[in-house]
Amino acid sequence: MLTFREFYQICEGKKPDTPPHAVPGTYNRDSEGTISYTLQSYGGPIGKPTKKEVNKLVVKRSGGKEVTKRLKKLVKSVNKIEEDIEQRRQELRQRSRDQMQKFKEKSRTSVDAQRQRAAEDEERRRLKDEIKRELRSGN
Repeated sequence: MLTFREFYQICEGKKPDTPPHAVPGTYNRDSEGTISYTLQSYGGPIGKPTKKEVNKLVVKRSGGKEVTKRLKKLVKSVNKIEEDIEQRRQELRQRSRDQMQKFKEKSRTSVDAQRQRAAEDEERRRLKDEIKRELRSGN
């Protein structure tokens, strides 16, 4: 017995009237509604498939080779990114070392300049005091 949907699909020509496993030309439906046809022979392997064959089919159906290729490409890109990150880390370390060196130099020059100003101020005071003593002693 056909369902309404199957009947409708057959009428529209979307679904063939014959079962998919029937040998073409052997399908008959008589006036009583009985169906007779000859089955197609099975062309697949006889017996239980080996584990190797099953794995091969699974990999083939799942797109395994493409997946492994894509995975290898991703691994290469990740390695490249890791190398790039490591290179940037080294550059950053070098830059921070250079900045620290510049800061130390700047600090040293600043301290040296303060010492020199203090020494010059002390020299001026000493000269002033000396001039004052000479003026006092000369009078």
